Parts: sequence; C-alpha cells; structure tokens
Amino acid sequence: MTGAAGFSVEWLGDLAGRVVRRRRAGIGELGWGTIDRRRYSDRLLAQAQRSWTESAISEYATAISFGRLVGLLLEARAPIDLSGMFADFILDEIVHVEMSARMAMELGGAAPMELDPKTLGVHLGADIDPALGAAEIALRVSCVGEAFSLPMLRAMAKAARHPLPRALFARIAREEAPHARAGALVVGWYLERAGAAGVEHLRAAAIDEIRTLSAYWAGLRSGSDGMSAAGHPVEHVLELGWLEASDYAVLARRVTAERVVRPLADMGIPVGLDDVREVLAA
Repeated sequence: MTGAAGFSVEWLGDLAGRVVRRRRAGIGELGWGTIDRRRYSDRLLAQAQRSWTESAISEYATAISFGRLVGLLLEARAPIDLSGMFADFILDEIVHVEMSARMAMELGGAAPMELDPKTLGVHLGADIDPALGAAEIALRVSCVGEAFSLPMLRAMAKAARHPLPRALFARIAREEAPHARAGALVVGWYLERAGAAGVEHLRAAAIDEIRTLSAYWAGLRSGSDGMSAAGHPVEHVLELGWLEASDYAVLARRVTAERVVRPLADMGIPVGLDDVREVLAA
C-alpha cells in the first residue's frame, strides 16, 4: 500500500513473513473479499479509504513510538520483562498496520495523503533522561492514546453491521487491551525514583496529549431522516463500522473523562477534569 508521500507498506515474506504469521496468526481468516463496493457511493468509499489509510499511518506511528520506548527502557535499565512486553507490542502494531492497509485496499485503494514520515511517533526533548523519556512516551501513547482508542474500538466493533470491519475492530481492540493498561507500569516504575520536576513534566505532557483528542469529535454533526450530515445513508455508515456522529462525540467525551483523565490521578499524575475542561467542551 502506498497512500502518502514518502510512506509505503511492503511485505517481504520468506522467513520474516513466516515468523510474523506464526506469532500473529489468523489475519487471512477475517473475511477479506466480502465487501461489495457497488453498494456504496464513491464519496463514501473515498471517505472510508482515507479513514483506513489514516489508521495504517497511526498504527505505524505507534509502532515507532513503542520502538523508542523500548530503547529508552533498556538504556534506563528498567525491569527486563517491562522492556520485553513493550517489544512484543510493536509486533501487534505492525500487524494492525497490515490489517488497516488491507482494509483500505478492500475499499478500493489507499487515499492520497501528504505525510513526512520523520514526523511520526512521539518526539522527546533533547537530552531527556531515559527513564523520564520512557515514562513520557508510555503516558502519551498508552495512558492517553490507547486508553482512549480501546473503548472506541470496542464500540465500533459492536456497531459495525458488516462482518469484516466488525472482525477487524474486534481483533485490534483485543490485542490493544494490554497496551492501554501497560503504560501505567512504566509511569509507576518511573515515579518510584522521580522528583517534583519529573512529575510536573509528566503532568504537562498528559495535558498536552489529552488536548489532541478533541480533534476526533470537534465539529461532528448529526444528520436526519436516515442520512448522515455528510449525506450518506446511516445504514451504510454503520455497515462500514462508524458510529453515528452524535453517539461518537458523546462516547468520546465520556471515555476521555472516565478512561483517560481520572486514571491519571490514580497513578500519581495530578491531572483533573478542570485541567481539560475546554477539551471536553469542544
């Protein structure tokens, strides 16, 4: 799949392909080839192609971030099982890149998108302490990003009326469930040795990352009479795995408050709803 300037997804096969398939089996059994594109308008297909292309890029960016996190954990001499767990998560993300790319192709092809691959993943400040850097990546990607996306994926899997997107969302959600919990282990490990400056650094990083979430729901509008605000039959929208706009926005705000913000205080990062009130109001 090539869907962005400077970004492509290739499959080498041979030993590499066999190892990945052995470790993450069942990708070929999700129901590929079952979507009848003739049922949907060209405009809806283009929107779906873009959505799954963006998903592939997002999963790839998460793989990059986890790679950086593993390097920092090893450099900081974190517990080796902690490093090993996140190393294994990288393979999950790579497989999710593949599934998202295949879904875009199922819908007619990857969407053309401008992208500088060097911008992907979490970028840290220069000369940051490895332990603090690991905690920041874990906080941004796992405690915020994955903690938000997991319940959204589960809701989309439940809502999807076509078996293929339902199977994809369900599998991605199942494999990313540990990702959403594991960041707290890195943050907790770091906080055992952190001073006030480190805690404040993580607090600022958490608020900064939470502010990016409103882009998922800001501006969403509901349609009427069985049509989405974009003019697509809601039946078709639900078949392809999207939630109705108002349902998505309500759920996204609730997930942000209950599954992202509140757990941060429990793990020792002093972030409250007042700190992100403008995000929830977007």
